[in-house]
Amino acid sequence: MGKGEKKWYIRRSQNGDKWINRSPLTLSFAAMHRLSELSRYNPMILRGYLSGRHNWIVTEFIQKSPYQFINEIASEITGYEFLDTGVF
Repeated sequence: MGKGEKKWYIRRSQNGDKWINRSPLTLSFAAMHRLSELSRYNPMILRGYLSGRHNWIVTEFIQKSPYQFINEIASEITGYEFLDTGVF
């Protein structure tokens, strides 16, 4: 990625009707909410996701999306772009 490009975990571009018509903030919140529901009410399903073939993507989402979510909320409120420290 070049200098000045956003490095969000979840990015959505306009690409026809293949995308859910919601903001990345809404999608992140919905995914975080679903993971919290699984951890509380269906931990064995979550365990399957975390030990499955694509566990890396779930783990990475859990690790990075809260920071991205906070940065996006701050950006929406202030109109400024917020990035994690050390990101160029």
